Amino acid sequence: MSVFWLEFGRYFSLFACQSMIFYIMTDCRFPRRVNRWAWALLCGVSTFLSIGVTLLGWDNIGWMYIGLSTATMIAYIACYVYLSRGPWQKKLFFFSIYATIYYLVQQMTYAASLILFPSSPWASLTLRTAFFCLVVLLMRWRWRQVMDVLEANIAGDWGIFASFGLAVNVPVYAAMVAWVVLLQDNPVPWLAVLATEMTLVVVEYAALMRIVILMGQQQNARAEEARRKLLENQMEAERTYVEQARAHRHDMRHYITALGGYLEQGNLDGARKYLAEHQARLDRERLAVYCENTVANALLRLYQNRCQMEGVPCEIQAVIPEQMALSGLELSTILGNVLENAWEANSRARAPKLTVRAYHNNGMLLIEMENGVSGEVQFFEGMPQTKKKGGGLGLKNVVQVLEKYGGMLQCTQRGDIFCTQIILPI
Repeated sequence: MSVFWLEFGRYFSLFACQSMIFYIMTDCRFPRRVNRWAWALLCGVSTFLSIGVTLLGWDNIGWMYIGLSTATMIAYIACYVYLSRGPWQKKLFFFSIYATIYYLVQQMTYAASLILFPSSPWASLTLRTAFFCLVVLLMRWRWRQVMDVLEANIAGDWGIFASFGLAVNVPVYAAMVAWVVLLQDNPVPWLAVLATEMTLVVVEYAALMRIVILMGQQQNARAEEARRKLLENQMEAERTYVEQARAHRHDMRHYITALGGYLEQGNLDGARKYLAEHQARLDRERLAVYCENTVANALLRLYQNRCQMEGVPCEIQAVIPEQMALSGLELSTILGNVLENAWEANSRARAPKLTVRAYHNNGMLLIEMENGVSGEVQFFEGMPQTKKKGGGLGLKNVVQVLEKYGGMLQCTQRGDIFCTQIILPI
């Protein structure tokens, strides 16, 4: 019976701490109680299965230990991937961090217990449980902040970080196998190897965090540059509008003087002809008004003028109200970035064109945009990929604004035409 309780305490303490760590790590896509009960259930199942395998008796305890560790790790990673939200590369990266902590703490405490308490399995159990509880407390204190920093700065590019995590994990797992094969009866050199590995792992992850922070700073700098460019475009559109209005106001005095001259002379036919010519000129130079919204109108007018100057076919039909839930800057972020991307794509297209249709219905604003494109556009998770250095940030900003208000963005390609569709509650 004492053997059973020893094995029960050993495995239960291990899997309980392990489940608590995963509970803290998991950014669960289900209600919180699902996260809690899933890890509790996995803890119970893993504990009793491990006890059963151990009590069956194996000739080689080391290989049995490796087999149990591998099997339970697979079960935990499957549960973690299923419960967590986000891309699989992100899940793999965070799991690799946990696996590194798990193997190092487990092996170091076991090696230390063989040195300090060679004949007391309960002391070994207590030492390992204490270290795992310390890890739980540290993760509960700092894990959320670490995740926030990583998610804010990595911006979805998790693949290289997942590879890094696996690369760090390989030597840690190799150390466990080396203990089984070479150092099982020599805990002192084994502990020295593990301490060296722990130091290297801490340095590697500290360097990674530094790189991530620098990446975040560069991303923020690009975001500021994108916002500056967006505001410059909006200011250019407004400046063009003001200059055209000032020119019309200046010329109006000359029109009135000329018309007064015709009337003083009693030349009604001349006055009628002059008014007709003046009306025709106003029609040619009229300030385009596409919709009620000032910000949208200015941006649409800017890109319509660009298309006119470059000889690019342009068709705009827009009904966008002035009063909406999102601010003028947020609307400028959405419309300005999409128009800018369309303009850049048109500059490389064989058959450039710009078509914009916007209308609202049942509290939803729908924007459909088509532009020319050259070659096949590569998509990843529904978003077009760009080879331009620092590119893709504009659409990410658009998606952030849309997600804030429960909107949607869809990008597709039909031959040489790139289509962008936006749905936004107003």
